[in-house]
Amino acid sequence: MKLLVLTLGFDEKFAVRALLRAGLSFGDKAVIFLAEPLDERAVKAWRTVEDIVSRYFSGVNVETIKVNVSEFYRAVSTIAEKLKEASKGTNEIIVNLSGGMRILILEVLVAAHLLGLKATVEVEFENFLGLAKFPLELLRIALDEKEKLILKYVVAKGQTTITNIAKDLEISKTTAHRKTWKLAKQGLLKMERKGRTVKCEPTNQAKLLATIAELTRK
Repeated sequence: MKLLVLTLGFDEKFAVRALLRAGLSFGDKAVIFLAEPLDERAVKAWRTVEDIVSRYFSGVNVETIKVNVSEFYRAVSTIAEKLKEASKGTNEIIVNLSGGMRILILEVLVAAHLLGLKATVEVEFENFLGLAKFPLELLRIALDEKEKLILKYVVAKGQTTITNIAKDLEISKTTAHRKTWKLAKQGLLKMERKGRTVKCEPTNQAKLLATIAELTRK
């Protein structure tokens, strides 16, 4: 079951495009967050989205939650409770933060992050010409010093093998194997096995974290 989380403001276009991209089907869920007090334009956008779902997304359960965004911590708590309930039984979660007030977007992001949801966050460009997305887990990745060293090495090489990592970084092959597969599980390395050789290649997330690790190096 899929869950689509939406922040909605005055313009329903972002929400509608997110619905179409998500390809929701019977049994899936959509949760719409709106900032209170409601503006007439927001109410109109909300009704348009609900009408589109009822017409074209048969069997999709839609829940609308109105949030008093002026009290940040209470708002995050309210959103977290709703997300926790809505996420039960789901195997894919998409959090679309393209519409709505900036404070509402921040509150939804913080709530999803603190809950530890496994989700894809997406934000569409205001001109509709692009979409940025990243796994929410990226914000929770913590690397030890060996993992940072391996990540930096693989990013610098572009592509390498576990054998080369162990040799060049002077660590045991067992450690190199364990650490690289852990990094792969976190979405930081792409691994390809050819016979007895395992090749490693960095993802865009790995390149970002390698840069951050370098910037925060003591």
